Amino acid sequence: MIIKDEEKCPCCSGKLFKNCCKPYIGSSHEDYEAALENYEYINAYNIEIARLTDYLTKIYAHTIPLLNDENPIGVFLFELDIKAVEEFMENIFYVLSNKKIEDNLEKRFWAISKVIQNERWESLFQFYTILYCNLFEKQNKNQYINEIEISTKTDKRLLQVIFSALDYQHGIGKKLEIGNLIIQKSDSKFEQLQYQFSIAIEYYIANDKESGKKYADLVIVELENYDIDKANIYELNKTAEIYEFYAGLFDSRDYYSNAVELYVKCENSGMLNNSGYSMVYNSMAYLYLKQQRFDTAIEYFNKGYEFEKNNFSLIHLAETYLYTKMPEKAEEYLRCIEPGSLGTDVVDYYIVKAKLYIFVDNKEEIKRLISEMKNIDLSRIPLFNDIFNRLINELQKKRDAERSFIDKMQNICKYLILQPNIGGIGIDVGKILDDLDKE
Repeated sequence: MIIKDEEKCPCCSGKLFKNCCKPYIGSSHEDYEAALENYEYINAYNIEIARLTDYLTKIYAHTIPLLNDENPIGVFLFELDIKAVEEFMENIFYVLSNKKIEDNLEKRFWAISKVIQNERWESLFQFYTILYCNLFEKQNKNQYINEIEISTKTDKRLLQVIFSALDYQHGIGKKLEIGNLIIQKSDSKFEQLQYQFSIAIEYYIANDKESGKKYADLVIVELENYDIDKANIYELNKTAEIYEFYAGLFDSRDYYSNAVELYVKCENSGMLNNSGYSMVYNSMAYLYLKQQRFDTAIEYFNKGYEFEKNNFSLIHLAETYLYTKMPEKAEEYLRCIEPGSLGTDVVDYYIVKAKLYIFVDNKEEIKRLISEMKNIDLSRIPLFNDIFNRLINELQKKRDAERSFIDKMQNICKYLILQPNIGGIGIDVGKILDDLDKE
């Protein structure tokens, strides 16, 4: 199949072929790897998109006609095509995970999903559509989710990424439906426990704390009888997170110690890179902070920062020094942070900064902080936008810091998960805000 320069590119970008993938057609996997080795991520991305495009033209020219004729060879080719396309997609997302390249990939993947009327093909590209929407916090993800027909036949991996993408606008019903479908489809006992705990959290957020506690208790009992694979760093880490969530949300503070114990096993596993050590030390530090073991929290936040420079350590070091009534030290750490680099740490940063200025009763800085927050565009992240608006309102009311929305929000900020975590827990911030208003 020969594509003319003036034809639309098969990658569904909407551009002419000559202005899109043509310059990279003919590139090899070796070219892709060489670009990665030289940290040329944009070049690597363009190469792999072009290789996908080249392969799609072969599918359109050969596989689809054979499938339409119900030729057995077409079925054989399709199996090979699915595996090859998945490899291209994994390579593309590997690049995107290292360098966020803004594009209209979600529209392109969605269009490609409709090219072949086959459930596996549709599911594959629907999965990558939602994954891309998650990665880039695309506002149009709900549009795609609403068009996907959910049933017992839906691919588990697609269900998982939808579960992670669902936000408070969908309500609890769809989350529970998809969570239960994932549990039914899973052969892994540990994965089932993760999603059962996710359902417990959903009930909690929906203000059905009795049902939430009931589901969570069942998971905790099962975990205590579950033989965790000590060589499986993922199981150790995720079990620690479940204990941490359980302790914080259901006021069972003894489980903070259980979480720390498992994080120590992660630390001693010998399987962590610098990022892994940083994450584990920060998690332990946060638990020590919740237990009011401030000196130990400071020690471990510093360890987390030593292994990998990160904003989380700096923000919560500042918070810890506020608890120990050392606002000058807290301000010193906050000054080390460039707000433009915060990403999902943006909520923590402004909450701690607000608490600092309330603590020292600096009205001028509070005004400046409000002005700064109003100029930050969080429209792409509705959950953060809601919190920012409420935080601004509370600062303007100048309530007492100990009973303010700011102080309450700090208790749940750790549970504001916008990326897949414990089975992809989604936190209903809108419901939380309503509940806080009633107190």
